[in-house]
Amino acid sequence: MDGRIPSSERDSMDSLVVGLAANAHITVQSLEALLAAEFDQSDISQGGYVAPIELQKSHPVDIQGEDVVDMELALSRPGIRAMKPVDSAQASSTPYHSSSQSSDVLPDLQGRSRSGSLVDPVTPTWPEQSESGTLVAQSALGAESPDPLAGVDEEDPSPPSKSPPRAAAARKLVKLLGEEAPRHVLEKYNADSKPWYLRQNYDPSQILIDPDGAVRAGAPAALIERLTAHEYMDPTFNQNFLLTFKSFLTVDELFDLLVSRFSIEAPDGLAPAESDEWKKMKQKIIQARVLNIFKTMVTEDGILEKEDMGILGRLKEFASREDVANSAAKRLLIFIERAQRGEYATVKISPAPLSPPPPVLPRSCKKLKLLDIEPVEIARQLTLMEFAMYKKIRPMECLLRSKETKPGRNSDNFSSIIQLSNKIAHWVAETVLEKEDPRERANIIKHFISTAENYSSMAAIVSGLVRQPIRRLRRTWERVNARYMTQLRDCESTLDTNKNFNNYRSTLARIAPPCVPFIGVYLTTLTFIHDGAEDKLAGMINFRKRQKAAEVIQDIKRWQSKPYNLQAVASVLSFLEECVGKYSDGVDYADQFWNLSLEREPREREDEKMARLLQESGFL
Repeated sequence: MDGRIPSSERDSMDSLVVGLAANAHITVQSLEALLAAEFDQSDISQGGYVAPIELQKSHPVDIQGEDVVDMELALSRPGIRAMKPVDSAQASSTPYHSSSQSSDVLPDLQGRSRSGSLVDPVTPTWPEQSESGTLVAQSALGAESPDPLAGVDEEDPSPPSKSPPRAAAARKLVKLLGEEAPRHVLEKYNADSKPWYLRQNYDPSQILIDPDGAVRAGAPAALIERLTAHEYMDPTFNQNFLLTFKSFLTVDELFDLLVSRFSIEAPDGLAPAESDEWKKMKQKIIQARVLNIFKTMVTEDGILEKEDMGILGRLKEFASREDVANSAAKRLLIFIERAQRGEYATVKISPAPLSPPPPVLPRSCKKLKLLDIEPVEIARQLTLMEFAMYKKIRPMECLLRSKETKPGRNSDNFSSIIQLSNKIAHWVAETVLEKEDPRERANIIKHFISTAENYSSMAAIVSGLVRQPIRRLRRTWERVNARYMTQLRDCESTLDTNKNFNNYRSTLARIAPPCVPFIGVYLTTLTFIHDGAEDKLAGMINFRKRQKAAEVIQDIKRWQSKPYNLQAVASVLSFLEECVGKYSDGVDYADQFWNLSLEREPREREDEKMARLLQESGFL
């Protein structure tokens, strides 16, 4: 076979491609026709937005038939409005501003772009919408968000046209796409549907929103405004912000920005009714959100470190002000006083509801040796040692680690875990090499393989066993049976570095706490985050980068939240601490282990190897 496709098959494939393209074109035209017909019926049902209200009341619209599309009208050629083509590449890559670019999403059918100005006050031109005509599905905006369209008049500084109001456009988008409706588009429609004095204060160019609704980048003031937004609540953004804000703000700077946000003032030129609406729909909500952010900072673990506790005095002074005093401020004062007493200083760990399993004690606790202790109990005590270190990792250490260029430069909890893993690997290798008899070395290897339980100690044990001074011990590995070799290969496969630890990540996603994960994956991810993106994007804070770091922090906190239900065995813990404690940090033991390996099993020629195998098998 020369690899060529016969001409008959090529012709069939070409015909099939042409047919698919034609069908796709017809489908697109049909969808455009349906959408145009939907707008036509909306124009008819709402009287072109220019009919007197009395005429609308005298000719009520049939609500039940509002969603019915005239198929003859939709599929007929004449009268179909041409839709503006969209560049798919641009649509997927162009950053979305939070409350502008409305014409990019909803083009005016008469070729007129609609204004999205947030500065100049405008006069509403759209008639009042009924309560049923202003609902947007909460599932598309977030379950915790109140409906931002309910009871809001549509306004547009442009002359009246047949283009439906923003609230109606958002409603139609939700009807069409349901749960898949893009959140950032709905938020933009909702913001544009509000009176000018209820919209955001920041310049739309100071924040970039990705198509998935997440913040890509923003200026500090814009990020603070989104953190305390009055239109909706974004718990994911709030959590990511509070976990990572120290990478671009100090605690005092954040405090000042939030206090300034709390003291928001009404814009000039508001009528009494508008002023009342502004206080109710914007000021009070913003102030409540600011107090709630302060409460989260005080009570949630990992936000305020020991060196940040000086901010509690400023917080207490703020919450005691007369213009702040309310029930939420009083509760905040209680939380501040508790924090000053140190009640929120430790990681919140769920207590174990059941009694731990009975430990497997060695027969004699005097002069313990490795083979005197059951593998399961070694695994349990190693787990307790590692979890005690793992639960001390702080979010700020993750942010600092992502910027670390020379490993080991900083002394933190990551360093402590890395050093313990290295010492366990040294201990495994040397314990195997200490034995002169190959059978005894094989027994040690099998004992360690059975000990590899949690992922952290598993990585350390495998690292010790796969080192070249151990791997080359052929006479030793020949005595390790297939069951243990399969178990070791499974461990190596789980921790395989290919495709960014894909096997390990998949395995970890299927289990629930408690667990001591392999810390090397987190360090690799944090390094990729730091090296893969700049701190600034278009002159603003690159928040997408902070979001990725926050995901790592949240994953670490997840495994910290539930401890192991195990009982410490003092004699075994002391034995393990003594074994790993004899190795110094930063010392290279490679040459020592290599020389010892050559002493145990010298290099041999093939004829020597054959003679040895025949002798060991009993033929000679």
